[in-house]
Amino acid sequence: MTAPLISPTIHGILDYLLGAVLVLAPSVLGLPAGPAVIAYAVGGAHLGMSLLTGYAPGALRVIPFWAHGAVEAAGWAGLLVFLGLLTAPADGLFLASGVGILIVSALTDYGVEADGVRLRARRHAHARP
Repeated sequence: MTAPLISPTIHGILDYLLGAVLVLAPSVLGLPAGPAVIAYAVGGAHLGMSLLTGYAPGALRVIPFWAHGAVEAAGWAGLLVFLGLLTAPADGLFLASGVGILIVSALTDYGVEADGVRLRARRHAHARP
């Protein structure tokens, strides 16, 4: 198995970029009300989760990075792909966002915490002899 290609810091930068794209897309693309509300809600929630995530770009770091990854891979990606199959004219936006999240999630190293310590190393350091 190859090593993950995307560090938590790069992942965080991509998270903020995706959130901004989803929040700005309704105005830029002229989306109708229904898809626009979905884009605003998912983009805003994604930005909020990113601010709370335990990676270098996170502001409060209360959500463990691995949990952030689980929400992205299962929740956001699934929702966006599903919406992409249903909601013209925003279908391309949602489908591309969902597939992008799946690709980034598959290539991200979720085994590192915000301080750069590998989760496995931290668990072994606190294990009782």
